[in-house]
Amino acid sequence: MKALRAQINPHFLFNTLSVIAGLIHYQPELADQTIEQLAQIFRYTLRKSESEWAYLAEEVDFVSAYLRIEQARFGERLQLQFDIDPAAGKLLIPAMSIQPLVENAIKHGVSATDGRGQ
Repeated sequence: MKALRAQINPHFLFNTLSVIAGLIHYQPELADQTIEQLAQIFRYTLRKSESEWAYLAEEVDFVSAYLRIEQARFGERLQLQFDIDPAAGKLLIPAMSIQPLVENAIKHGVSATDGRGQ
C-alpha cells in the first residue's frame, strides 16, 4: 500500500503541467488555481505517505483537488457533483484509496469519449 500511495502518475503530472502552461496566457487565474490544487495534492500525498488510514472528509478534499485539476483540463466535458452525508466524513478508510478509482473513471470514461461526464 505504501508503494502504491507513493507513486504519482507521470501522465497526470505531465497533463497538469501542460494544462497550466496553456492557461497561463489566456486564463491566468485558472492557471493559478490549478497550481494551488497540484500543491494541495502533493502536500496530502506527503502527509499520508506513512498513514494507513484517513478520514473520508480528508480523502474527499484530496479527490476534489484532483478533480478540479481534471476539470481545468477537460473544461465543460467534466461536470462535478458531490453528495456526501456530513456524518460520513468522520469514517476512517484506507488512505488514498478513492483517488485511483476516480482517476480510472476519468481515464476510461471522460477522456475516452467526446461527450460530457459527470
